[in-house]
Amino acid sequence: MDNGIRKSAGPEFEDWVAQVKQNMGDDPLRHPLQMNNDDVKKVLNFPQRFLKAVQASQKKYDVYAIERDWAEFDAAGREPAGSKIPAVYFPALCVRRQKIGWEDAFAEYNGMAKLFGADVLRKAVQEVHAAPKASAGLLRVTAPDPVKRTPSGQLVEDPSVPEPDAVIGVVASPISAVERWPHETTIGGTCCWFWLKRGWIPR
Repeated sequence: MDNGIRKSAGPEFEDWVAQVKQNMGDDPLRHPLQMNNDDVKKVLNFPQRFLKAVQASQKKYDVYAIERDWAEFDAAGREPAGSKIPAVYFPALCVRRQKIGWEDAFAEYNGMAKLFGADVLRKAVQEVHAAPKASAGLLRVTAPDPVKRTPSGQLVEDPSVPEPDAVIGVVASPISAVERWPHETTIGGTCCWFWLKRGWIPR
C-alpha cells in the first residue's frame, strides 16, 4: 500500500473533497423515506453528477496534487528535477507554500531579482536549498526561542533578546529565509527588505 494521504497534504486533500461535495449539491438520500422524483433522478445520474463535480473542482485538485507530489518527494528524501537551479527552486517553493500559479511564482522570482540583484538572490536561494530541512520541506530551526521565565514559572516572550543576525537555523519558512537572507548579509538589503514586505516588488 502507499500509506494513504501524506499528513502534509491532508488539508489540501480535505479542501478538494469539500469542494467536490459542494459541487455535488444536496444529498438525495438524506431522507430516503421522503424521496421525490428529482431525488430519484439524482441517484440514477450519480456517475455523471460526480464526474461533473470533480471537473468543476480542478483548481482545488491542482493545489492538492502539488502538495501531494511534494510530500512524496519529502518522504523519499528526494527533490523534483531542477531543484538545484535557483530560478526553478524558489518559484517551486512559491507554488507549494503560497498556493499560486507558476506564472505568478516566476514573476515573484524575477521581481526579487530586480530588487536584490540576480547574483544576491541566487546565492540566497542556494543557501536555503542547502540548509538542513525539517518535515514538510520546512527549514530546521535550531535557535532557542526568545523567552524568559516569570517569577511564577510561566514562559513568556522576552523582547530584550536581540533578533539573531543569521537566517539559517532561525527561520522555518524557506520563502521567508530567502527574503531575509539579503537583508542580513548585504548593506542595501535592509531597504530592500523594507520594500519587499510592503509589496513594493518590481515586476
